[in-house]
Amino acid sequence: MGHAKSTDEAAGPRRHWTAAIYTRLNPLMGRVLTSRWHRLASGRTVLLGITGRRTGQQYEICVGYAPFEPHAIDVLVSDASNRTWWRNFNDGGPVRVVLRGEELDGWATAHRAPTPEFKTIADRALPAILGRAGAKRFFAVADLDPERGLSPEDLARLDGFAVAVSVTVHPSIEPGPGGLDSRERNRAMTQTQTNAEARDTVAAGEPDARGGDR
Repeated sequence: MGHAKSTDEAAGPRRHWTAAIYTRLNPLMGRVLTSRWHRLASGRTVLLGITGRRTGQQYEICVGYAPFEPHAIDVLVSDASNRTWWRNFNDGGPVRVVLRGEELDGWATAHRAPTPEFKTIADRALPAILGRAGAKRFFAVADLDPERGLSPEDLARLDGFAVAVSVTVHPSIEPGPGGLDSRERNRAMTQTQTNAEARDTVAAGEPDARGGDR
């Protein structure tokens, strides 16, 4: 015998009321993450420096993350239709990353729900970033099972609402007194992009090309 769905599950995912608080705290969090006191927050929060592909506008956002590989992190975006920063990475793009107090060059790629790439990232990142309670609160995943991952019903509900962003960083080159040599930076970014693209091809399916750039 089946059971009735909870109100949250039946209604589907929606913007959580705490989102406005996080938005207001973004400038303060950015200052913390780039300061000597970054350890207060940098274990769970990363700063991304983004340049809009259409506007050229530069801005910074602070988001929760989960480590994936030694030089890669996962980021999840809820209420994606009302947030635009991730659209700059629909086809992959460079990003500045401040991770655990270190400023790094990176390459980010966005994957929309319900694509296979999104599921692959979300299955490993949801438990690490949010846990069961957070997955229910922010993504309306009523019963997160880390071993099974998101169900087809979960993915269908998240269509248009959720995005997963994979970020690969290059940690090995440090700027000298005169700054990072441009040839070294270009080589680092090329290798970072190649590594990210190779990793993204592991998941099956074609990328979702909907959406635009900021």
